[in-house]
Amino acid sequence: MYFAGTYGLCVTWDSNGTASTRPITDMGGAHRPAFRLHSLFQGKIMKKLISTTVSCIVAGLALTAFDVSAASIRVECEQRGVQRSTISVDGKNLPALAAGQYSAQAVSGPNTARTGGLPLVLGEVEADFDSDRGDIAEGATAISGNFIVNGSVTGKILLPDGTTLIADTVACRVRNR
Repeated sequence: MYFAGTYGLCVTWDSNGTASTRPITDMGGAHRPAFRLHSLFQGKIMKKLISTTVSCIVAGLALTAFDVSAASIRVECEQRGVQRSTISVDGKNLPALAAGQYSAQAVSGPNTARTGGLPLVLGEVEADFDSDRGDIAEGATAISGNFIVNGSVTGKILLPDGTTLIADTVACRVRNR
């Protein structure tokens, strides 16, 4: 059996999600017009095929892993009269940082609260803000019972230098008791 021509296709994506392809034609020394298929699995030819395939996969993953537009945020909050405020700010699909950690911030009216550094686990960070002593003891950032003003909160994921990576404003669930 003989095999010649294009040996595969490398697909990469840019930061806008547009795919581009290029044929894999360089088989590392296999520049004859045709060669036996079993020669693919010998020496330089197979190494070049594997190297080219791995390079394409790594390039595609690198472009998507550091695409900030893929980052998402979920903000949830609840206000129970003036005795209790609870806020959750979760970021997903965040790029790994070379130095420092993400932090989260909750803003409602004139009130602002910020976490310390948050660990990035599988591209995600989670932060809780609460006025309940039990939740604070379990790691939530302390806020006052009347932290939430006018029933809305803006949650932010911040970079180590304090700039906002992503934010969202939501209406809070309001309970009278």
